[in-house]
Amino acid sequence: MCLCANKCGGKCKEIGLFLLRLALAIIFIYAGYGKLTSVGHDMTVKMFGGMGFGAPEFWAYLVGLAELVGGLMLLLGTYVSHAAAVLAIIMIVAMFTALRGAPLMNLFGPIAILGGCFALMGTGAGKWTVMKDRSACGTKNEGGGCCKDKKME
Repeated sequence: MCLCANKCGGKCKEIGLFLLRLALAIIFIYAGYGKLTSVGHDMTVKMFGGMGFGAPEFWAYLVGLAELVGGLMLLLGTYVSHAAAVLAIIMIVAMFTALRGAPLMNLFGPIAILGGCFALMGTGAGKWTVMKDRSACGTKNEGGGCCKDKKME
């Protein structure tokens, strides 16, 4: 039962999903943009190179572009389950490479972001999206996760 049903007209789930998408979008758009611009890009290339990634400039551009585009997809509500899956992979790799050996307290933020990505993978965008009539898999969008009315085979 929604605790704020009387205050938000029964739209708690939609408000919650939108706010989750908005928060994650801000984080990923900012991080992605930073990796694609001069100073942030140089730092990211050095970081990837220092971790032993081959072609660190390629990885800096790829991760930066994935974060920027994925964040925009979350913001607009387009293909949210797919964008969240890609962003979750980025977070998992970051936690096992860049954050390896970090104190547990330093992992709380990334773990929360990963949890948000997992939640959006399961729920999809909700009803507040620019894709009003279709979900990512082409079925009628009823505010649930992708393909919720298709049988998985």
